[in-house]
Amino acid sequence: MVAVFPEVEEIIPHRGPAVLIDRVTFHDENEAVCVARVAKCLSYLRDGRADAALALEFMAQTVAAHVGLQNRWSGAVPRAGYVVSVSTMKFFGGDYSADDVLTVRVRLSYHEGPVGRFSGVVLLDSTKRAEGTLTVFEPPLAGRARQGEEQMDDAGK
Repeated sequence: MVAVFPEVEEIIPHRGPAVLIDRVTFHDENEAVCVARVAKCLSYLRDGRADAALALEFMAQTVAAHVGLQNRWSGAVPRAGYVVSVSTMKFFGGDYSADDVLTVRVRLSYHEGPVGRFSGVVLLDSTKRAEGTLTVFEPPLAGRARQGEEQMDDAGK
């Protein structure tokens, strides 16, 4: 059985040319896999090549897809999150070619409240091109924060 996932724009907050991943190919409670075509990254291409550091954004958007699917299945809306640290990042093989189609895999290794840590890898065919560890923060919705403050105010009266 092949899983069908929503369009990327339905699950991540990025729009237009800022969307660098093409589609989700796998997702479970701890892992997501996406495909990214380097040719889609027109703003980042110079002479048909894209800097290897773009792997960090591919991983970050795959994390966003993972969190977006988790939120969608729980009834929440996709919203912005932030990469707050990159504790390790290694690049292998230099820049990407515009023809490259990459597989991006992220795996949740830690989660508490609004903070999560993911290990990620970017593959070209089966060759590792980058790997790293990202810590992300997803702030609470403003409405939830205000609602919580109101409840605290009511309890303090």
